[in-house]
Amino acid sequence: MAIEIDGGGHGEDDQLRRDTRRSAELQAQGIRVLRFWNYEVMEQTAEVMEAILRVLEERAPSFEGEPSP
Repeated sequence: MAIEIDGGGHGEDDQLRRDTRRSAELQAQGIRVLRFWNYEVMEQTAEVMEAILRVLEERAPSFEGEPSP
């Protein structure tokens, strides 16, 4: 998983195209890309952390049936 935290410049057309291209390249390699704006990280930290945790839980392998350590 890749987590991108973007500032205001990432809303500009040129940067948006570069970000989109980079995200597509990472996704083609099986890397899930999460993007958040700076203000989201600073002002909505709990929600950002919850979003990251949801993706981690979705991607975590299931260990059901495995013996306990």
